[in-house]
Amino acid sequence: MSGPANEALIPTACFACCRLAPARNTARQLRRCSLAEDWPMFKVQQTYTTSTTCWLLTALFLVCAGGCFSAEDSEATDMYHGSIVVDGASLQYTVEGSGYTCLIVGSRKFHRQMFSLRFKEHFRCAYGDTRMFTPGALAPPDRPYDLTTMVEDLEAVRRDLGWERVVVVGHSLFAWVALEYARTYADRTDGVVMIAAPPEFPGVAAIEAFMDADASVHRKSIYAEQQKRWEAWLNAAERSPDEQLLQYFVVHSAIYWYDPEFDSAAFWEGVVWDSGLFNEVLAHSTDYHIATGPPVITPAFVAQGRYDYRVPYTLWDAEAKAALERLSFHLFEESGHQPPLEEPDAFDAAVIRWFDARIGSQ
Repeated sequence: MSGPANEALIPTACFACCRLAPARNTARQLRRCSLAEDWPMFKVQQTYTTSTTCWLLTALFLVCAGGCFSAEDSEATDMYHGSIVVDGASLQYTVEGSGYTCLIVGSRKFHRQMFSLRFKEHFRCAYGDTRMFTPGALAPPDRPYDLTTMVEDLEAVRRDLGWERVVVVGHSLFAWVALEYARTYADRTDGVVMIAAPPEFPGVAAIEAFMDADASVHRKSIYAEQQKRWEAWLNAAERSPDEQLLQYFVVHSAIYWYDPEFDSAAFWEGVVWDSGLFNEVLAHSTDYHIATGPPVITPAFVAQGRYDYRVPYTLWDAEAKAALERLSFHLFEESGHQPPLEEPDAFDAAVIRWFDARIGSQ
């Protein structure tokens, strides 16, 4: 297959997700869609190598959720918008819901769709755009765009809102931002919710080993067929990194969804991201581990999907769990990489129960 000879930084992971509903799709019936992305930083030749290992490297874990929503949801809670300016860029945020103040880091357009009406009845949610979801935003001129910068941008949102104390929520890569916010601003943080988050930058060997040992014959067979479709698509024409990114996650549902044949194609329309800023964050995170740094004393809720083959729940071993002194770990048995979307009732119940026991009664 032909392609430009120069090297390119290829951002690496996206997922599309949908909420359960009657009468739609295959084994998992879904009501509303959402969509997400998160990318490790890997340099690959633009000849677009198509081996399984290459694309395991380019899809270590995912990030956000977004997509379409119903009028029922849009009318359910009061909503308003605001913005802050950082390094010349206007970072937007959207606030909705009622209850305890909750900062959700990532993309206001995407992450707003991840959480149910029930969740928004218990939490006043502020969804803040990161720079990577803000057209024209740049890295700081005097320091890298990394987790520390993302934490400071999130703190600027909190200050602009005037909220004294918050629960901070993040998914995949953004769960690290949420945790580091809690570590840095413990006096402002009453709880942290980490969804589908690896405790450290995940190695390919561990991901492959989990898939090999755990996945059913049926799932592996579907995955093999998806790989063939993926390679045929790549070989049919030259593809840009952004095109590859979207198509990879449309095709490879077997590694991201409880339903290995889930069709997420409709949920990728209109997706825009800054792959350069994604890559820069990941480039500064390859040695990340949640145990690095001062102890995290804030109550933490970790949600992992049993059938997440990008961030295996087995990464959360005893050492990883010990790094969070007040940890509540929950494994969702019918979820892949996005428990709030695949099991919204179970997720909501678990988070609300945790909040009431650990925080709400204070």
